[in-house]
Amino acid sequence: MIKMKNILRPFVVWVTNLRNNAFFKAKLKLTFFYIATLLIVIIAFSIMLYALFVSNIASNFEFEEEGFSEVEINTQYVILSSAINRLKLVLIVTDIGVVLIISGLAYFLAGKTLQPIKKSLDEQKRFVSDSAHELRTPLSIMKTGIETMAIEKNQTLKDYQDLNKDLLEEVDKLINMSNDLLFLTRSDSAKPEKNQDKINLSSICSNQIKSIKAYANSKGISLNEDIKKALHIMGNSDQINRLVANLLKNAIDYNKKGGEVLLSLKKYKHSTILTVKDTGIGIALDEQKRIFERFYKVDKARSIYEGGSGLGLSIVKEIVDFYKGTIKINSEPGKGTEIMVTFHPFNDP
Repeated sequence: MIKMKNILRPFVVWVTNLRNNAFFKAKLKLTFFYIATLLIVIIAFSIMLYALFVSNIASNFEFEEEGFSEVEINTQYVILSSAINRLKLVLIVTDIGVVLIISGLAYFLAGKTLQPIKKSLDEQKRFVSDSAHELRTPLSIMKTGIETMAIEKNQTLKDYQDLNKDLLEEVDKLINMSNDLLFLTRSDSAKPEKNQDKINLSSICSNQIKSIKAYANSKGISLNEDIKKALHIMGNSDQINRLVANLLKNAIDYNKKGGEVLLSLKKYKHSTILTVKDTGIGIALDEQKRIFERFYKVDKARSIYEGGSGLGLSIVKEIVDFYKGTIKINSEPGKGTEIMVTFHPFNDP
């Protein structure tokens, strides 16, 4: 009995995995659909071929019956019957062989067909899981702070003010994260709204430097700019403002104390090049390939910043791709990071 259980265990595991694996079940269903469809075509073709062959033989046999003796006719009939039976056997064997080959091919094609869907579902699951994880952190901090204030007695006004300050910081994080998630969700479901206008990229960069200067000062980071005046591109000002703001904030957040950030905007031939360079601790080469993934964080790069959701550069990449531009990163551990965005001419989204 125990041996029988051991023998059946792999089969039970396979059935359990089959029951829980929706992708594998869908793959099998699609495989059976392919096989059934092709099987119907093959059988119909074989029947048609067999009928045409038998009909042609019968008509020729009737035509040639005249002038032959009964013995000769019976001999021809036996030969024709034997040929028809061989044809039937050949068609059956061929159909079985074709079905076996098609079964393997159908299983392979079903996997290929469903692979993009599986990839999309896996990405959605990871996106939802990462979103829940990132949202849970500020909520847990807020809950802990409120519970502490509720339990402890003799709270002073300063204690409540400190709590309010902490709560506001966490609420700001939640709002920013919600806005980022909303942007990414919209970009996944459909293209962002075009609303194409001629926008002054030089002015946007200058305004973003001014807007984020106080934040940089609070982190001990100095901002510098090298912006060529009156450089225009066709685009949506809200999207470009978000792109520049995310690049600057990322350069500040993952910098060193007393570090610097340089934003430059130049024209090269017919392209417009936006570069943000920082003096942070840099990013290893194997991690550079992943920094544009959603929620990916380079822990080693966290020098003065411990928050963030890891969505900033993902949004930058979404916007650059939408404008059919290019984005490159140059970074070396201990020497900082440089991100260069190139807007090509006549590449309207």
